[in-house]
Parts: sequence; C-alpha cells; structure tokens
Amino acid sequence: MITLTRPSDSQIHEILLRVANAHFTYDQAGCIGQQTPPGFVLDVAVFRLGIGHAVWMAARKAILEWIAFPRTMVSMVRLSDAIECGTVVAVICKAMGTWTTNPARILSVHDTFVNGLYRFGFTYGTLPGHVESGEELFSVEWNRNTNEVTYHINAISRPKHFLCWLAYPYTRMMQAKFRRLSGIAMQEFVAEKAS
Repeated sequence: MITLTRPSDSQIHEILLRVANAHFTYDQAGCIGQQTPPGFVLDVAVFRLGIGHAVWMAARKAILEWIAFPRTMVSMVRLSDAIECGTVVAVICKAMGTWTTNPARILSVHDTFVNGLYRFGFTYGTLPGHVESGEELFSVEWNRNTNEVTYHINAISRPKHFLCWLAYPYTRMMQAKFRRLSGIAMQEFVAEKAS
C-alpha cells in the first residue's frame, strides 16, 4: 500500500486485521534456504556480532525486541510483540515522497542447536498490500566451535507493486540499505547489552 502521508497506527491496525489470515503473496511459502523460486532474487547478508555467551544472549534479545528493523529507516506496527508463528506486522517506510505499508506474517520460528551451532530467529512472508513479494529470514547464530556470534538476513523477493518494477534499481538500493542498517542496529544493540 502506497500513500502520500503516513497512515495512522489505527489505520495500519485495521489493515493488519484485514490481512491477518490472508494467503501469502507468493506460492512458495517456506522456501528460504531451499532453491530460489524462478523470478525471485536471493539476498544474503551476514554481520559479526562478537564472541561468547553474553553476546549470544544479547543477540537473542535483539531479535525478540525487533531491533533488526532499523528505526532510522522503517517503523513497525504489530498486532503482537510476540515472535511466534502467525504474528502479523507492518513495516512502514518513507521513500521518494511516499509511504509504504508492508504487511507480513511470521511463518516459522527457529530455535535450534545442531552440530555445535545455536540458531534463533524467524522467517516472515509478505501479505496482500506489501509492495514486494517473498520472504525474509532474520536470525542470530552462535557457533560453539569458534565461539563467534553472527547475524544473518536471507531474503527472496520480487516487486509486487508496479511502481517497484518501474523503479527497480532504486528498490534494490533500498533493500541493500535496509540490510546494511539492520546489521548496524543489531551490532550496536548487542555491543551495548553485552558489555
């Protein structure tokens, strides 16, 4: 949804309630980590957060507090603060003089320990009204073999709104900026909380 002014939180809540149980805007729900569907672009970013247990706990807290969504670029409206399957959110972004309201729903939560690697995070998929189509994984990992903690963003996407197709290079630039600022936000939060 693209508007010339920022919708009020109550308007955004109405949108989220309307799309809360809608189908995702793509057919391959759960495809992150598998083969990228035809027509979609895969983006992967990894950021080092630090070493050790205190860093890991701060990184988990950052995910739980939605720090991965940099407040310098986007705002979020949520029907719930919970990181759990079914949580519906709207990522609000201002770009080129317009506001976009981008609904998404968490489709899986990851909290695993396999082969010396702890992993915590979630994947969400786009809902009707989102200017893009696809899904995005936000996770932190603690490699117990190296003791290193990292933050990961994996995304598959393609434009959904015709304006995103028309401004595709700009769209790609904004996606890259989001990943960069997300990494910085996570690093700053973890550095402060783990010290």
